[in-house]
Amino acid sequence: MSKFILPVFILSFFISCESDKSNKIEEVSINATYYRHALDEVSRAYDENPTDEFLRRKLYFLKQLNWPEGAVQTLEEAQNRFGLTDEIVHNLAAYYLSREYYPELAVLIKDWKRYSKLDRELSRIEIDLIVQNNLSNLSDAIFSYSQDYEEENDLAFLKSKLYFLSDTAATLLKIKEMANVDPNNFLVNHWLVPVFFTRNQNEEAQEYLFRELKIERDDQTLELLAKSFRTIKKDTAKIIFRSIQNISAYEQLSEVFESEKRYDSAIFYVEKMISLDSTKNSIFRKADLYEKRRWLTTSYYFFNLLAQADLTDTISRKRAQIVANKIAYLRSLEELEADVPILELKPKKQLENE
Repeated sequence: MSKFILPVFILSFFISCESDKSNKIEEVSINATYYRHALDEVSRAYDENPTDEFLRRKLYFLKQLNWPEGAVQTLEEAQNRFGLTDEIVHNLAAYYLSREYYPELAVLIKDWKRYSKLDRELSRIEIDLIVQNNLSNLSDAIFSYSQDYEEENDLAFLKSKLYFLSDTAATLLKIKEMANVDPNNFLVNHWLVPVFFTRNQNEEAQEYLFRELKIERDDQTLELLAKSFRTIKKDTAKIIFRSIQNISAYEQLSEVFESEKRYDSAIFYVEKMISLDSTKNSIFRKADLYEKRRWLTTSYYFFNLLAQADLTDTISRKRAQIVANKIAYLRSLEELEADVPILELKPKKQLENE
């Protein structure tokens, strides 16, 4: 059987793609005719020897020719011919997404799940499809994803989907059951407990949080537990917040003391926030508390500092002006008081003797 040999220019093209760019003397101008010729050659090679490598090359040339329909057709033919493979599924999913073929994409994901566990990329696509179609199995998909993927960007992705999770009785019951299976699951802290908070069911929230803490102590769970005590047992909340010692806990402590009008203590914990991360928000809060503490000169200094650091910060500039007006008003009162004559009253006996 004769061996199919790719033309030299195709091989040299792929070799040049892998070579160090620093060795290039000049860029070769490649036009559509080149890619069409290359596509024909690779297509013939793929028909004779249908490997993943030839499939990738064929898809590459189709992409260069801006021919997504051809790529989809190629992948669907490969699927019909060889069945689903990881290579075919990921490429098809990418093309279906780019062409917004969502029904076909949903079928592809469903079919692939019969043969293989979804990886991170395909699991995210599945969740997005559930959200898009407002399906009822979103909590199941989130639960499954959170069991497998726990990196910071995974949690950020899941948090962005919680908005679409309805707080119906059925969903609440389902997630309670999930919490019984895994008390430390993502949905407990990020959905179930906040739902209890919005319903003023703090004791139920505490039940799940204490269950988590028995398994593993973590700052996030402790912080949620402290929040559950804020309105009913402030002293307990303060003790828990103090044990955490991070920016978020210090911010909560500052807010608790502010609600009690204990501004010195509130400022103390804002200072602790700033010692860990001197963000604009922390400094703004410090200026705000100094104003409430009636230390207007210090408040003006920090508001003005923020306004000078960012000329687009109109809020800090307005607050600085408000504080400056208060200072000017108080000074005018002092000056007015200094100008008012004081009536000197003599003792009664002295007046009678005169």
